[in-house]
Amino acid sequence: MHKRLMILGFLLVVLRPLAAQEQRDFAWYEQQTYAAWQAGDWSGLIVLGEEALRAGHDYFYLRQRLGRAYYEQEAYRQAARHFARALAMNRNSLTAEYLYYAYRFGGQLADAALVYARNRQLLQQRGVPSPLGPATGLYTEGGIKLTSPADPALGALKYWHAGLRQQLGGRLNLYHAYVRVSRNLYSTTSQPPAPGPGPPAATEQVFKYSQNEYYLRAGLVVHPGWQLVGTWRYQGIRDSTAYGNVAWQAGVATGGATVEGRLLYGQALIDNKRYDQLAGTLIWYPFGSLRFYSHTTLYWLPEGQNDRVVLYQKLGMRTTAALWTEAYAYLGDVRNIQDMEGFYLYNLPDVMNLRLGVTFIGLAGERLRLLGGYTFERLETSNSNTYYQHYLFVGMQIDFKSFTKKSTL
Repeated sequence: MHKRLMILGFLLVVLRPLAAQEQRDFAWYEQQTYAAWQAGDWSGLIVLGEEALRAGHDYFYLRQRLGRAYYEQEAYRQAARHFARALAMNRNSLTAEYLYYAYRFGGQLADAALVYARNRQLLQQRGVPSPLGPATGLYTEGGIKLTSPADPALGALKYWHAGLRQQLGGRLNLYHAYVRVSRNLYSTTSQPPAPGPGPPAATEQVFKYSQNEYYLRAGLVVHPGWQLVGTWRYQGIRDSTAYGNVAWQAGVATGGATVEGRLLYGQALIDNKRYDQLAGTLIWYPFGSLRFYSHTTLYWLPEGQNDRVVLYQKLGMRTTAALWTEAYAYLGDVRNIQDMEGFYLYNLPDVMNLRLGVTFIGLAGERLRLLGGYTFERLETSNSNTYYQHYLFVGMQIDFKSFTKKSTL
């Protein structure tokens, strides 16, 4: 009898956890995630929902609830992953709207446009404004760059950029920009003294250095999360002579819930010298949102026995409800690289071996972002003289299309 009781006790100890595990079937997860959704327990819902997926339970309502839970916690990129799967299982207007806004608030604007184009009728029924059109936004920035120690031969460098965004259908997005860079160059010459006492006379001449540029970026969405990217830039330069520089890049960009990647190859013809460049970028969103992100780009410029490698690292975080702060650094010789998908082209005569900066991005309304920042640069001339440049800039981004989070969600 005692032996039978021991065996029975052993079986209860061993089989009770197994029975508890067997209870976590489809019906159990359905009941528990539904209860968490009704209670607004978004953190608990995420734990249960992800566990259900790992257990092999994948169905529309589970994906919809998980997407909503991440959305309410502003982890929009994670939310988009689940809403996209839910929409593939059951095409409906509510899921399409959630997916559209999850992509927009997560910074995945190209994917948002594709969702809208594919579900235009459903989204129009819910009053979602179209993000498509020949003019969807404007970006402009301007700044001034000062040199230290001060050089009497150099005036302040002035910079201005104005660009227009276009979303032509659900797949093609374009950005056109005009850029103006100018600086006064001063030359002082001594004249023979006039008869009588007094110092030699001095004559100051002013020359204008200027760059007028056109920049184009094109993105073509070939599949959700995948884009073909191309850029082209022309610089018309007027110095003691007039000449032009041309640069282009082409490659692929991809993005998901926590990681984005880009790989671009390009060439630049600067002062009649060709520079090849390969750039690989990795952007990490550890929380699946714009709350914190890390942007790393590695540039490789093959130059025979003196290949150059430049590392760019940026960290960004949301510091208040309406303010983001970014800090960045460039390590390596930055001369003649095409930076940020060709947004900048550093056609420099001197070696720039360090570049550090900070940018502040603030929300000033539904469709308006304001930017401001400072950049420190260390340069070295051909005769090993070191000097520094200090760049201050302000910018503004205007969205012509509504960005409002719909109250109907």
